[in-house]
Amino acid sequence: MQDMPPKFYEENVYGTNTVPYAPYDDGSDYQEINRYMLYRAANVGQLIAFTGSGISAGFGFPTWRVLVEDVIVACERALSGHDHTRPEPERDEISARIDNVDDGPAFLVSLLDKYQRQIKGIEQSDSDISFHELVHDCLLNGHNTCSPISDLTTKHYNPITALTDNLNIQRFVTLNYDDTIFEQLKIRYSNRREIKTDNLSRGIPVKIVSDLDSIDKITAFSVSAQSYRRGVLHLHGSVDAPENMIVTEADYRALYYGNSGKHRTYKKALSLLFRSNPILFVGTD
Repeated sequence: MQDMPPKFYEENVYGTNTVPYAPYDDGSDYQEINRYMLYRAANVGQLIAFTGSGISAGFGFPTWRVLVEDVIVACERALSGHDHTRPEPERDEISARIDNVDDGPAFLVSLLDKYQRQIKGIEQSDSDISFHELVHDCLLNGHNTCSPISDLTTKHYNPITALTDNLNIQRFVTLNYDDTIFEQLKIRYSNRREIKTDNLSRGIPVKIVSDLDSIDKITAFSVSAQSYRRGVLHLHGSVDAPENMIVTEADYRALYYGNSGKHRTYKKALSLLFRSNPILFVGTD
């Protein structure tokens, strides 16, 4: 019995009953408690993996930092094509600028916002240029030029298969734009059979792109409804629809800071997702 997890309740002050889910504080190690909670969630198949670019980097996609640098170079080239007095960008110089800033992540976001505004300034005169299309192209070009972090990733060790097989994880939430997780789930559970992303048959992996029109699907995914027990939810958009990708602070605010009825319902659906499921963070900073 010594290996049994600790009780998640406290004795009633009158000593006769117990109070389930009451605050538990007796000096125990909360990391240990959380570990038991994750064990149980994995055992019953309710654990969700929240993944960042570290997962996709293992399959040859650029990390967030590398992608941002690629986007900055692409934006600088687009801008210099319209202003010939603007010098061609130097990748090493851009990397050095970022390295010299203490709050690197916030600086990256501010740079993306700045370039989005500048690219919008020339979109009117050149309909072929779009900020989100540039991000899309950089992501795919980066996949063609980047090597997997480790050759073992795809040859002998697959992190997504490890999560599905070892931890019984069937639902993934990701900030990534690429389809790596969805494609791996299709291979794992569909015998390489091509399926549509809106196929809701039992056992078939589903792909959901989070936006104001996917509230019902997010809700079903959150409660592990029968047709949504296996799949991936893209919180910040997908490479399939570049115009809807959440890349900058402006994009983020447009989706999350709106105050319409749809925006409020959307935020409630996300709240349901994170409040009702144990989350394991993988490949995130």
